Amino acid sequence: MVGNMTRRDAAAADAGRFLCRPIVFMQPERTVHPPSWLEHTPFAFWIVDALRPSVFVELGCQTGNSYSSFAQAVRTLGLSTACYAVDTWRGDEHSGFFDEQVFEEWSAYHDQRFAAFSQLVRATFDDTVGHFADGSIDLLHIDGYHTFDAVSHDFETWQPKMSSRAVVLCHDINVRERDFGAWRLWERLRAEYPSFEFLQGHGLGVLGVGHDPPEPLKWLFSLRANSSETTDLVRLFFSHLGGAVLNRYNGAGSVAALSAEHAAREQADADVLRLESAVIELTGQLTTAEVARASDAAESERRLAAAQQELTRVSEAHRTAEEALRDRVIEVQRLASRVDHRTAQVVRLEGKLKASARALRAREAPPAEIAAPVELSVRSLTPREDGPPTILVVSHVGPSRPRAGNEYRVRRMLCWYRQQGYRIIPVIAPLAGEELPPESIAEIAAEFGNAVQCHRDGRIEYSLENFGDAAASLNHLATPSFATVLNEDVPMSERQRQLLRLDRMFCHDALIATVLHLQRALARHVLQVEYIWMTRLLPLVRGDVLKIIDTHDVFSSIGEKVAPFGLREITIDAREEAKRLRRGDLAIAIQDDERAELERIAPSVLAITAGVDFDVVDRSRPARGRRILYVASDNARNRKGLDDFLSLAWPRVHRAVPEAELLVVGSVAKTIANREMPGVLPIGAADDLDSLYDEAAVVINPAVAGTGLKIKILEALCHFRPVVTFPAGVDGIEPPVAAHCLVARDWYEFAEHLIDVVSKPGVERFPADARRTIAERVAPEHVYAALDAELRRFFQRDQPSSEPIGLKPEVAAARI
Repeated sequence: MVGNMTRRDAAAADAGRFLCRPIVFMQPERTVHPPSWLEHTPFAFWIVDALRPSVFVELGCQTGNSYSSFAQAVRTLGLSTACYAVDTWRGDEHSGFFDEQVFEEWSAYHDQRFAAFSQLVRATFDDTVGHFADGSIDLLHIDGYHTFDAVSHDFETWQPKMSSRAVVLCHDINVRERDFGAWRLWERLRAEYPSFEFLQGHGLGVLGVGHDPPEPLKWLFSLRANSSETTDLVRLFFSHLGGAVLNRYNGAGSVAALSAEHAAREQADADVLRLESAVIELTGQLTTAEVARASDAAESERRLAAAQQELTRVSEAHRTAEEALRDRVIEVQRLASRVDHRTAQVVRLEGKLKASARALRAREAPPAEIAAPVELSVRSLTPREDGPPTILVVSHVGPSRPRAGNEYRVRRMLCWYRQQGYRIIPVIAPLAGEELPPESIAEIAAEFGNAVQCHRDGRIEYSLENFGDAAASLNHLATPSFATVLNEDVPMSERQRQLLRLDRMFCHDALIATVLHLQRALARHVLQVEYIWMTRLLPLVRGDVLKIIDTHDVFSSIGEKVAPFGLREITIDAREEAKRLRRGDLAIAIQDDERAELERIAPSVLAITAGVDFDVVDRSRPARGRRILYVASDNARNRKGLDDFLSLAWPRVHRAVPEAELLVVGSVAKTIANREMPGVLPIGAADDLDSLYDEAAVVINPAVAGTGLKIKILEALCHFRPVVTFPAGVDGIEPPVAAHCLVARDWYEFAEHLIDVVSKPGVERFPADARRTIAERVAPEHVYAALDAELRRFFQRDQPSSEPIGLKPEVAAARI
């Protein structure tokens, strides 16, 4: 006896306590061919709930029946488990060999449902094992090639990676035909470790390799030695549940089969009900009153959700109306500011007329009444058109010696403006730690004629060809706060405050004061700001200025593009982005897909496409070395792409072509500077990229997700070097150009493309027609055609009679 219970009753109570988990009665969402694993689906649900692993790895995934069961449980339970399926998806002699459609169908299904916490690793088991830390895996499912040597090798190779609470699942331990040898390994392992085995569905072994498993697993492992009756109960429980899953799969498409399935289901349901009744009776955990309370709670929760949904809708409508009113107030304030500006001009003109009258009277007075001579200095900021059309470009990055893609784009666009005959005034407001040295400002001014760097503490460094006094007159002026006029001092949500802080980080008050002051020396002109975060100043700009927003990215869609790959980006919704876009007259998208997104979220703003132009570097010979080149800046997408490449593709490439070298160029190289890997050379910053491209056999872009236009891919193609990338890498690149990229769908294929290229040095991959097509598509007259048309349309309108003042070149420093 145990207390007032018999030993048998106690065992049954334990079975009820540990087995009665609602998740085991859940229906699997994926049941496809082959069905050999379907009978273990309920146990997959159970062990995920019982073990709650931090890391789950499956070796051998095929069509995804088993893996989906584990992943479905992780998602249903809301666990933070990281899941990995490792397979080449080519097949073997046991599972059969299959074509690419198997992987394509399964990966599409997987990415739609599990990509937030799961990754498909297309590689061999041996290629992958080194990328998991020792002691990091809690649950491992081995279901690969099932010869004794293969399965023994898999277990021994992955054993060091198992944690102190780890469980290993071995499939096919009850298959004793052909050269299947999993049963032989299982006979050995079950003698060394705590274990439990299921005999249905080709057999599944549950092995406790960790020394500290959770309580439900300890109970399961204890059954083999302590209670054959309870062991049979557990096997019966999961066999009936699994059999129902298999019967539903087998019965699809046949009336007779459906009838048989119905009968089997009724029998299975009866068995399940019998077991559930026994469990409920023994444990007393679920009472009729508790069920009723749960039902009442569910109904209350449903009503509350409906009320919250209605409240959200009303709040959203109120917020939209409030923002529309706020935008109108800003417009009225801007008009009032223009009136004040014109009034000030009249006052100044009146003062000049009075001064002229006094001077005239002095000249006409008798000599005895003439005062001592004084030197007068009158400065005029009245606009006069004495030069070419002007474009004032405001950015947080400079065009001098670009290293990142956004810097390169800004530089190429300014160069095109200069070639078209426009007068350019670059105004740079650097972020903290990214300030340009004085020599860079002088270098920008020497190339483009003007340069201004505005710091948030009020320091201004400039070199202006025609507007020196315009900046000098700012000296010692106090920077006003623009919060009130921009209606930023009203109550707002925490999210709105976060975005406002971002706006102010890029477009601070000192920058606004500087730009508005410089504009007083300009007649009708174009004001271009880089990124939507610089649009904060646009509501204060006068109405005869063309306001252009060079967007670079559509930020409201970045999250959905990169989140499935474990990346976190700036979160802004379409409504918030549209509000910033509506401050401008013209929005520039970097590629056509993003132009369509801009038109959708802000239809009142004209959107055009202007990508990046390049100079092609023609060569008479293909590369003959075995160097692989990666050029990138240090951002989250590039870091993750490089880490994953080094973990999941580079070992395979280096084994296949030992003499291959990977050169990592750019600031992303610092992230691997202290890691020693064979054949990997972190170069860092490089002034001469042309020579590196000349020596490279192939270029890679391993970022699996991203937005915008992939500038480094275009740069490589313009050096006539093949590029291996993922589908996101060719987004926005015109198809005739993108056709020269080798696009991989997984890391296995990524490595295979690289091996193919570096194994065949000297192969010509860009014939004359391909070179001609690329040169035509990256030429500035093609890239900037739409932008050129809009600028000509603006500047060809009737011009005001006044002209900007012309001043001598000056290099100086001022402080607001």
